[in-house]
Amino acid sequence: MKNILILCPSLAIHGGIRVLVEWANHLARRGHTVTFQIVQPAGYRWQSWIDFDPAVRVQVGQVIRVDYDIVVASTPMLALMLDSTNAPCKKFYLLQMLENLFEPNNKQWVDMCIESYKVSFPIIGISKWVEEEVRKHRGDGKMYYVGNGVSDDFKPGQKDEGLTILVEGWGGYNDAKDVDLLAPRVAEVLYKEYGAKIIAFSQFPLAFHKKAKQYEHCLSEYHEAPSRDELVRLYQRPTFMLKASKYDARSCAPVEAMKCGTVTVRAIERGDDDLVNYHNSIITPYDWGKFYGRARDLCNIIKNVGVERALGSYQKNGLEYAARELSWEIRMNEIENILLNG
Repeated sequence: MKNILILCPSLAIHGGIRVLVEWANHLARRGHTVTFQIVQPAGYRWQSWIDFDPAVRVQVGQVIRVDYDIVVASTPMLALMLDSTNAPCKKFYLLQMLENLFEPNNKQWVDMCIESYKVSFPIIGISKWVEEEVRKHRGDGKMYYVGNGVSDDFKPGQKDEGLTILVEGWGGYNDAKDVDLLAPRVAEVLYKEYGAKIIAFSQFPLAFHKKAKQYEHCLSEYHEAPSRDELVRLYQRPTFMLKASKYDARSCAPVEAMKCGTVTVRAIERGDDDLVNYHNSIITPYDWGKFYGRARDLCNIIKNVGVERALGSYQKNGLEYAARELSWEIRMNEIENILLNG
């Protein structure tokens, strides 16, 4: 068994942090000694959705000791810091997104991100297109590809009556996300045209989404930073979910919803390897007209033939895929093998 350090930037609420927590928990349950270090203590507060295994040692602070067998960095800055040390530990960079796309006009930020793709130790990527892009900068440097799992907490439950649409996010907070507000805009039109009940959630207060304020009138409910239990129930309730972003490596929301029996209408340019168009999801480019068109067509089909005939095969395919491919136990077999033998 190994002594493993996982470096986490903060406890901000997003899928990437949840993935790090899952790594820590599952590695600890397999008998490894796991330390989870939150590097940026400023603004530190415990989040209700975080549930560490009792065996995981959690520490907060910017001083990083590397006297471990294995150290995993999870951001460009942490990867570069780790690469600058001469510690004999095995080092890995868990790359969950091309973070240079967050601020493409910030040269200093982009340069730092690109430099992190060249670190001397292996990168573990969670998306095939991320691996393709990193290869342009990394050459033959060692890389591994492994997807995420989804917690067994996510499972089907009771649907709301009537046409109910869940919106994940209510506008973008960086240039890779829904900066053009496609999801709020489409939700508002579906509210007007079909009388849909619109429910939304994000990690931020509703007031944060100032650019989307004009669409708030269509919301029946808005949930800020829902707990794990609240999130499960949110995914269970809707007829379908809307999610839009320009780029994502492997976003958590569509597969968590999938495991709860909810189909996602997804607008995206690149990413989300688990989604297959017209099989377990409905996918469009990041384009207002195409996104709205697919969502409108789906509402019309539901109106004409009912939810079961419109979405039943998608739900079945999604649940089968989740059972077959999205188990954390299966994923951790791959991850543990990489950490021990990579």
